[in-house]
Amino acid sequence: MLPSWAWHGLKWVGVFVVPLGALWFWQTHLTVPDVQRTAWLVADVPDGARPHFNYGSALQKEGKLDEAIEQYKLALQLDPKYAAAHMNLGATLSGQAKFDTAVPHMETALRLQPNNGDFHLMYANLLQRIGHNDDAASHFEAGTRLKPNSADAHYSYAGFLLAVGKNDEYVSELRTVLRLKPNYPFAELGLADGLFANGNLKEAEGHYLAALRADPALTVAYNNLGRVYLAQGQISQAVIQFNEALRRNPGYKEAEENLRVAKAADAELFPAAHR
Repeated sequence: MLPSWAWHGLKWVGVFVVPLGALWFWQTHLTVPDVQRTAWLVADVPDGARPHFNYGSALQKEGKLDEAIEQYKLALQLDPKYAAAHMNLGATLSGQAKFDTAVPHMETALRLQPNNGDFHLMYANLLQRIGHNDDAASHFEAGTRLKPNSADAHYSYAGFLLAVGKNDEYVSELRTVLRLKPNYPFAELGLADGLFANGNLKEAEGHYLAALRADPALTVAYNNLGRVYLAQGQISQAVIQFNEALRRNPGYKEAEENLRVAKAADAELFPAAHR
């Protein structure tokens, strides 16, 4: 026979310690894919909007868009004001090019959470895809205003500015990206391209070199750096860069053509060296 306090203690061991121990075992000893784990949670809590939303998110990441859509719709049946479910449903429908049905869900999400910067950026990307560039611009601006310290937000906006031909604004956004996230190779490359287009050759050269320091495998940067050297009359340096681009990517047609042009320019300037 055990005293009453001992029986009381054993009861709490059964209620809390054993289940928590089992949970710890499952979490630390088994690697369960998100799709399976969230499916189990939906089966356990079928009337909860959040489990359906989480399951839909996992399915969306796996590219199972039709199944994801069904889960988001179930989440919204249970909670029609679930803003993230509206936004994710809109994004998934957009992934299937069902833009007419995607737009109302994204607009609903923004009405529910007008100060959500991610929502503005997601909606801006959709608007850009369907050619509503003026509206897209306002949502990109809102997104970056609400997420001023997000390098990814500014990089996304920069891509839009490039697409609509606003090169000066594109350059400005990429400067902001690099201030927030130094040594970002694709931002360095994009900024260098923008500067080159504006005729700022020396500054472009510096950013191409920075892109290659950050990612030496960035083949396009060798080719574009070669173009900068060629434009500055540094033909031997240009030839080195084009050759490096071709060494890394033998099928790189643009670098092949640029190398031909550089060698022809070198032969014209220094005919004796090519006899």
